[in-house]
Amino acid sequence: MFVINKKVNYMKCYNDNSNQLQFPELSIRDIVKVFFRHKTKMIVFFVFVVLSVSIVTLLTPKSYQSVAKIMLKIGRENATLDPAVSIGNTLNISDSRETEIYSEIEVIKSREIMEKVVDMFGPDTIMNLHKSKSDSTTITNTLRDLAINKVMKNTVVESVRKTNVIIISFNSYDPLLAKKVVNAIISIYQQKHQSIHRPTDSYDFLENQT
Repeated sequence: MFVINKKVNYMKCYNDNSNQLQFPELSIRDIVKVFFRHKTKMIVFFVFVVLSVSIVTLLTPKSYQSVAKIMLKIGRENATLDPAVSIGNTLNISDSRETEIYSEIEVIKSREIMEKVVDMFGPDTIMNLHKSKSDSTTITNTLRDLAINKVMKNTVVESVRKTNVIIISFNSYDPLLAKKVVNAIISIYQQKHQSIHRPTDSYDFLENQT
């Protein structure tokens, strides 16, 4: 009789329609019971995470970001040169405005401009270091390369979608240095832009006519 009853109880665990085991449904009370059972562990874990994030936030130095915007307007570089003024054959190629903006972004991010920025402020200022009397030429050159790489890494140049605006930003632990670096990048870029798009042939023609 014991064996027969055990078999009958085992068969009751099956569903008559699908022949699968029926598991008890979880209720809200069961879920709450689990939370209360492990409430101590959950509180300890929560406090540990909050304290860890707070300590890291307090010990991490503050980072400042300086942002500037440049709008590329249609200027003299977009005008075609009079064939009577130019010397030799000329070929006019009409590029899209988007291509021109991407070209200007690459000019801003070029290593040449970053080198001039580092030379303007000095590698020690960019790296937040002080020069020592025993600095050799090799150490100075190495420090200059590190400063150039740091400026290139912390400088972000991007364009605003469907506009002629370019955004230049620089991150630094010194807010004044971040502002000065962005202003220097803009100033050096303007000089580079003028030298690239200056129509030399028209200048020589006007000088000869004078």
